[in-house]
Amino acid sequence: MNVKHYLKNYFSRNKKLILISLALFLLFCIIGYSIIPLTNPDYVSKLNAMPNVTQNNFSSANSTSIHTSMTWYEYFFHNGAVCIISILGGFLFSIPSVIVEAFNAISISFPLFTTSKVGLLNFYLIGLIPHGIFEYSGTIFSLVCAFLITKLEIRLLKSLFSKDKHFSDELKNSKLLIKDIITSLLITLILTLIAGIIESNITPLILAHFF
Repeated sequence: MNVKHYLKNYFSRNKKLILISLALFLLFCIIGYSIIPLTNPDYVSKLNAMPNVTQNNFSSANSTSIHTSMTWYEYFFHNGAVCIISILGGFLFSIPSVIVEAFNAISISFPLFTTSKVGLLNFYLIGLIPHGIFEYSGTIFSLVCAFLITKLEIRLLKSLFSKDKHFSDELKNSKLLIKDIITSLLITLILTLIAGIIESNITPLILAHFF
């Protein structure tokens, strides 16, 4: 099968799952950002009392730390492990996977809220966007992969309790679904790898240039 043709059909077949995963991620980001003032009013008060950090004094205070980062493979293994946990959650009907997605989204919301309060939002966004586009796309596809595993699991479980369907036949009929699961896994790992390379090698240079 032509790879380009397969990938086109892959995205077409799984469009709804991709959109659902993206919607959940954005929803958790919004929820995470919104609940901070409700759950941490003292923290918000302290942030409001702090003077805004200017670019000059922030740059001079952080000229060394900007260049300090993990290696690309450390980022890859750390973020990849999170994605694998999310994918494996598909065997538990994707409940753990959605929880992992929620934590990933909140990991953006908290620093986004904090930096917006102290005048460092531009620093956070410039440091996040280059690798974050790939990293969080990877987490979204890991959730897609988990949903596909759950779909396969339900299909096979139904065959075990059905008189009209046999497990072996259902497994054979699920070859395309299994292929989509493998493809989702590969997309997740590729995106996570790209994110790790950018975060370790390119993001520090971008931050050093602007700050």
